Amino acid sequence: LSKAKAQVSELADAANSKKAAIAALVACRQQAAESLGSLSRQQLSEIKRLCRSPPENVKRTLAAVWLLLHASKFSGKPSSAVQFDEIKDWQKCQKMLGD
Repeated sequence: LSKAKAQVSELADAANSKKAAIAALVACRQQAAESLGSLSRQQLSEIKRLCRSPPENVKRTLAAVWLLLHASKFSGKPSSAVQFDEIKDWQKCQKMLGD
């Protein structure tokens, strides 16, 4: 019986800590929603534009990240086989960002 009481106490403590964590997350979510609400139309359109067509250095960085994450596809192949086709592979990078 004392063992069961100890387990109940542990579970109650765990539940209370989870409730506190959820409350903190809810507060963060509300703050984020308020921050998003303060964005102007111009700022939102700039964000959309950057997602569709980011600056060239950002594209190169994302392409490098994509290549590193998918390096296993190129194992055993010569370095000349590792190429990034902007037309085909850029969509894969955008999908990677969505994941």
